[in-house]
Amino acid sequence: MVSARLLTRGIRNYDRCLLCGAEEETVNHLSFLCPYARQFWALTNLPTPPSGFGCSELENFKYLFSLGRNEHLPPEVRTFFPWIVWLLWKNRNKLLFDGSLYPQDSLVRKAYENSAAWFTA
Repeated sequence: MVSARLLTRGIRNYDRCLLCGAEEETVNHLSFLCPYARQFWALTNLPTPPSGFGCSELENFKYLFSLGRNEHLPPEVRTFFPWIVWLLWKNRNKLLFDGSLYPQDSLVRKAYENSAAWFTA
């Protein structure tokens, strides 16, 4: 549980997901299953698994890595999913420490920009 890991570091936290109030805040929940994350993924225009992201973090990441080999997707779409996960995490921490969130559409733009800058460098 993500919130439990924070407690081991002396950071007082909530027992539930900060974004939706779900009972357990795991990395998989935060990255894929939280309604906030699901809406964020929908804004990215990345194809999601036919039945949606599931309960297995490993399977979800395996699916995302498979998109990198999908020649039918534009290169900028195939390569930017790590920035989505990273920005979801950073946004959750912004809520935890600052009490505010970045708008999802600006985060999607930022994910594309960060990915482009990385591959340009």
